[in-house]
Order: sequence, then C-alpha cells, then structure tokens
Amino acid sequence: MTPKVAVIGSGLTGLACAQALIRRGFRPEVLDVGERLPEATLAVTRRLETVEPENWTGADRRLVTANDSLGKGKVPKKRVFGSDFYTAGSTDLLPLEVDSGLPSGSFAKGGYSVAWGGAVLPTHPDDLAGWPIKAADLEPSYRRVLALMPLSAREDDLAGAFPLLTENSRALEMPQQAAHLLKALRRVRSSPDAPFLAGASRLAVEAQGCRYCGFCLSGCVYQKIFSSAPQFDRLHAEGQLFYRTGVIVQRFEEVDGRVRLTVRNLSEGASRIEEYDRVFVAAGAIQSTRLVLESLGLYDTPVAVKDSQKYVLPLLQWRRTPLEWPRINALANLFVDFKAPRLSPHWYHAQISAISDLVLQGMGVDPWTPSMRKAVMRFGYERMMIAWGGLHSSQSSSLQLVLKASAGEGPSRLQISAVPNPAARRACLAVARHLSARLLRQGVLGLLPLTMVGDPGGGNHFGASLPMGGDNRRGLSTDVLGRLAGFGRVHVVDGAVLPAIPATTVALLQMANADRIATAAA
Repeated sequence: MTPKVAVIGSGLTGLACAQALIRRGFRPEVLDVGERLPEATLAVTRRLETVEPENWTGADRRLVTANDSLGKGKVPKKRVFGSDFYTAGSTDLLPLEVDSGLPSGSFAKGGYSVAWGGAVLPTHPDDLAGWPIKAADLEPSYRRVLALMPLSAREDDLAGAFPLLTENSRALEMPQQAAHLLKALRRVRSSPDAPFLAGASRLAVEAQGCRYCGFCLSGCVYQKIFSSAPQFDRLHAEGQLFYRTGVIVQRFEEVDGRVRLTVRNLSEGASRIEEYDRVFVAAGAIQSTRLVLESLGLYDTPVAVKDSQKYVLPLLQWRRTPLEWPRINALANLFVDFKAPRLSPHWYHAQISAISDLVLQGMGVDPWTPSMRKAVMRFGYERMMIAWGGLHSSQSSSLQLVLKASAGEGPSRLQISAVPNPAARRACLAVARHLSARLLRQGVLGLLPLTMVGDPGGGNHFGASLPMGGDNRRGLSTDVLGRLAGFGRVHVVDGAVLPAIPATTVALLQMANADRIATAAA
C-alpha cells in the first residue's frame, strides 16, 4: 500500500518537496490556505494578459503598479498588482500581533513566489561552513530544481564561484544602461582573498515570452516570472498530487507510527483529525515555526528568526543613457557578488536594476505624464541605477516569535517583534561604502547619503528558527532531514531549518534543501 504523504504549504519549498515525492512514486496531498488576489484585480490582470502593453489604458497601468509604500523615505514594500494579499494578515483562526513594518509570513497560494523577483543563485560553499550539510549534498538538488523552472542566465564571471548548474538557460535582453555598467564593473580589481564578481542576473523568468513591458516589479500579467502557484494547478490537473485549498493545519503529533494532523477546513469551520504516514512542513519560516510551537505546547517561549537585512543604494553613472523604460525587463539586470574580509568572512550580494516606474514614482515623477519636474530630473534619472543588497544574518537584526496561549478556548496568538541589532545599520552603510569605492574609478558614483536600510525581515529573506544541527536545549533544532527531537515522520523543509541566512539569494537554496530532504526521507 502506497504511504499517505502530506505537504503543508504551496510556496517554492513546497513545490520542490512535492516534485521530489512525485519523482519517488508518491501522490502527495498538499494542504494550503491558498489565498489569492482580490477578484476585481484578478479580473483586470486576466484581461491585460490578452492585450499588448502599449494598449493598456492609464487606469490599467495605475491599478497594477499602485504601491502605497513609495516615497516615504524607507525601502518600499513589495506589492503584487497593487495588493499585499500575499502577506499573512491576522485571522480569527490564526491571530497575529505584528510590529509595524514586519513580515508575517504568507497564506497565499504560491507563498512568496507570487511576489518575488525570480533571483536564483546557489549558495557559495564558504557560506555553508559549520553547517551539517555541504555544497556537495545540495548540488544534485540544485540541478533537479533548476530543471523545473525557466532560467535567464549567462555564462560569465560569476560562474567560477557560483556555477550555473544547468545547460538549459536563455538570457533576457539587457538594457543599454545595464550593459554599460557591467562593462565597467568587470574592470574592478579583484583578488583571491577579496573577490569582486559581476555578471548578468540569474532569474527564474521565461525570457522567450517576456514582453518587455517594464512593470515587472509589480508582477507579471503574462505569467513569465516563475511561480509555484500554476505548477500546483498543473500537477493537480495531471493527477500527480492532490491540492487542497482553504485548509489550516493547527497542530501535529506522532502516534503509533503515524502523524496525526489537526486540520480545519475554512468552508466547514470544524476541526478534524487526519492521519498520514509522513508529513513535510513547508509553510514558510514564520508559519512553520508557529505550527511547531503549537504542536509542542511551547507558549511564552521566545524564538529567534534570523534575517538577511537589506539596503538600497542609488548609483549615478557619468555616462547618460536615454531612458529605455518601459520597453525593458525591470527586474534585476546585474548581480554583483563580493567579499570584504575586514567586514565579514561571508559573501555579499547586490542586485542592480535600471530605472523603472517605481523608482520614478519614488522620486515624485509621474512615469506616464510629461511634466516640468520630469524634464528637469531627466539629467539625473537617465544616469541612475539602483543597487539592492543585503547582509549575512550574522550581521543583521532579527525577528522574535512568541506564541501566547488563549485565555479561553480560542486559538493561540502569535506575536512578531523586531530585535534590532545596532550594528546592522552601520554594517549596511559600510558595505555600501565598500561597493561604492570599487565603482568610483569606473565612472559610477554611489549616492551614499541616499542609502536606505530596510526593516528587519523587509526583504523576505529570513528563517533559521528551527536550525539543522543547532543548540537543541529547547527542542527547537532539527536534524539534517528537518526532524525535531522525538519526531521521526514530520520533516520541516523550508527556510526555518537553515542554520543561517546568507546575503546571496535564498530561494534556490531553500528549494534545493527541500528537494534533498524529500529525496532522502525514508
């Protein structure tokens, strides 16, 4: 009899896990809250998908690019066609108390993959030092995961330290502004102890189908940025898995060699017990940690969530390039990966993008309407690019989770607060200065006074709350298969089990680790 297997969550790690289980001959059940875009917005995106970008109306453009976090002197928050639906708000069944500006996980179908920029890069072996797994353990999983998605990439200077690990890629067209900058970046002096590498961005984007409409940072109505949501639809339609939406998993326990889940169907209201032979938890670091705390009865127990804190640095090139937007892909054009041994033993990573509608709006310029302000500022924005970078979690601020038991029969309440690291802001500025110093001789000025440092968790690169191989005095560390002490059939497979959060991209790392666990689980 085929074992009954469940995957909790539909994000990128849930997809990688489910694909690994399918490859092994199982038909997993995927349990998911599955929230979606508001219907009115969804109807607009479906209509625009059938229309060429130049035929969109002004009202259409303003709707899908709306972002209420712009122009507030802080790193903007990601919006998907003007909506923040993918962030997990407080619900009656899963109440939250979240400090302003902090992440709360995701209940969206597809998780954070509905809002990401598609950046994928393997983690350098140096950043796995001290982990219970090595780069060689992840390489087969990197290759399997990359085979599931489109990839825009080029074989360039990054490949020596960060190999492509796939032969199936097709690069997006690069804006002239980015091509000129890349040529300059390749002249930056590098050394073995302080490498400085620049290359084309690596994005999970279908380059062949890109319409170059310039609205990528607000979401792609043409669905060319890879997301796990349509993949689950396809696998469900093909009968390879069973996707269940509108489901909340409240707790788990192991009894007599099986896993009992307390499951609540949102349409029915009542909770019930369902049994599985094995369960893989891929609900995202925050919600997976909540599930673990609830299952273990660990109330009033502070749990640290590590973060890769982000910064934004505007760059000004001496060379002026006529504004190509909106006829560009507005996602990251370039990756810059470097080490600064005086600051940290870990790699730093920056993604550099050409000017876009969000940058123009942040500068107070209407992207679509001619104006005196737009004409005057043209001298600046036709030279400007934006670098978005981050720190390793060892230098960053963090988040704290505390589960509070209900005084009555209601559900427990999760408190999410920031744990500021006073040195994190200084570290971001120091890294920005280091990057700027290397660019200055190449005709690129880092506008250091305009550097913005993000809130903890603002880049959605967080986890390490249930680390593999960590200190297990409170029972919150996991083994190399994501299992808590005393549990043999429940595997946490998302970012919660990473021992640390690198400054480089994390999606590919998390997917590969989920694939590795699901492939190796007995």
